[in-house]
Amino acid sequence: RASSKAGKGWQEDSGAFRFTKDNVLGYAFEQPFALLQRALFLASVVAGIAWAWRSEEPKEEVDFDATSFQPSKARTHRGDVLRSGLAEMGVFFVKMGQTFAQRPDLVGDELAEELKGLQERNAPFDDQVALRIIAEDLKHTGPLAPGVLLDGCDPDGPVLLAELDPQHVASASLGQVYRGRLPDGREVA
Repeated sequence: RASSKAGKGWQEDSGAFRFTKDNVLGYAFEQPFALLQRALFLASVVAGIAWAWRSEEPKEEVDFDATSFQPSKARTHRGDVLRSGLAEMGVFFVKMGQTFAQRPDLVGDELAEELKGLQERNAPFDDQVALRIIAEDLKHTGPLAPGVLLDGCDPDGPVLLAELDPQHVASASLGQVYRGRLPDGREVA
């Protein structure tokens, strides 16, 4: 997500970014240090995963079934490092890991089985961050619901929902689920 819509590539009429070669390169060249910092971070996580994966051998031979819909049987230290590293790297890498979990023909049975953990267990992120994203995406500046005030919101502004539980009820790799009630009484999640 771009930090400012004032940059190149943003269409004033729709507020959307056009992903053309020139726009992406222009965006990249406007912030070379941020890109370098991200590249170094990703490289350090990959190095940690590679070190853990190469330095630890499986303790026993396990019959892996990466195509099964059953919970993953593999739980090794190096698998934990792999899954947490991909989660640290971001949603794109988690999604790639989830895809490769279903492709043992590409990554091998052991790696695919370890990657299945990305499909089963996703650590939730901070509820305040998620609620802020909800408010920003809906362009809402008032309270999300009675008693659910975010830092910087207008406490006297209109309330978005009649009720909102500020704690998630579920989490996944792309988002979290919150239970609420619309002003007309319908329950939403």
